[in-house]
Amino acid sequence: MIPAGRRAPVKARRILNELRRQIVEGRFPPGSQLPRREDLEAHFHVSPLTLQKALSSLISDGFVYAKTGQGTFVVDEPPHLSRYGLVFPSEPGMTDTWNNFYAAMNNEAMAIQRSKPDRLTMYFGLENPGRHESRDQLIADVEAHRLAGLIFVSPPFNFVGTPLLDAPGMPRVSGAPYREIPSVRLDEASLMDKALRYLASRGRRRIALVSGNVMEPNVFDSFQTALGAWQMETRPCWQQAVYPSFPQWARNVVELLFQSGQAERPDGLIITDDNLVPHATAGLLAAGMRVPDEVDVVGHCNFPWLTPSVVPAKRIGYDARRVLQVFMALIDMQRRGETPPTVTDIAAVTEDEVN
Repeated sequence: MIPAGRRAPVKARRILNELRRQIVEGRFPPGSQLPRREDLEAHFHVSPLTLQKALSSLISDGFVYAKTGQGTFVVDEPPHLSRYGLVFPSEPGMTDTWNNFYAAMNNEAMAIQRSKPDRLTMYFGLENPGRHESRDQLIADVEAHRLAGLIFVSPPFNFVGTPLLDAPGMPRVSGAPYREIPSVRLDEASLMDKALRYLASRGRRRIALVSGNVMEPNVFDSFQTALGAWQMETRPCWQQAVYPSFPQWARNVVELLFQSGQAERPDGLIITDDNLVPHATAGLLAAGMRVPDEVDVVGHCNFPWLTPSVVPAKRIGYDARRVLQVFMALIDMQRRGETPPTVTDIAAVTEDEVN
């Protein structure tokens, strides 16, 4: 593809845009042959060299291929019908903004790339003010029809007024509800139900919660409601939230929750963010808790990418491969002209239920 900021010569660019438009609009469908080069040169009134520059760009972008002695053909899966753009707000290595869900999505995308290199393109750090080139490249790819759809791993708040949200005919899906864009939602109620079901099977009744959701206090209201259905109990001080970008504080929180000398301590712990699991479980050891003799632990997970736990923990969470497949299926629905659900819920699974 032509990198953002670099352009083909004017005549070649005009030919490139016209041929690409005809491919995108179906004038030349997948597998079809373009007119002979001599005919294209005459039609556009250009030299063989100028035409070759335009065709080379189409080949580089993945729209056509040349077959020696036979001509130029549209590929079976051109990018405007088959390539997904996976958009990350952060980038690997940015410890305060890159989280385990992003890492799981990226890992699954790389697995797809190994078998189908042209199926997915990842764009990192688009909300980083210092990474204008990433945003510029994505906008260029959208405008050049090099993508069949955009998957925003997180809601695209910062892209208002750009082609990323405004370009017509571009299917989009978001990792959480945002405006009119179809979205995927991880069903937290199903996670909590499975977690409490497991703890009940272990005979646990006094349940503590460490959540990564620091913005919505109603998380704890929902938690207490769910406990009532299982005849379990909690206390306000047993419900804590830790910002996932600074997960090391979870160790101190859990050590306080389970410190010795209390008249009564929790006998079950639910950690609802896998970024917190390594540190929260370290807090149990610091408090001298014996797991699972004194307490059972449920730790959130983006399967199959488990974060470490220093004590035995039941893993319950979401299948990252399934989440990415749903993202892609929602793009495909829009591409076919179908109306996808406004919100698609992904149910939680246990480690035993992951394929």
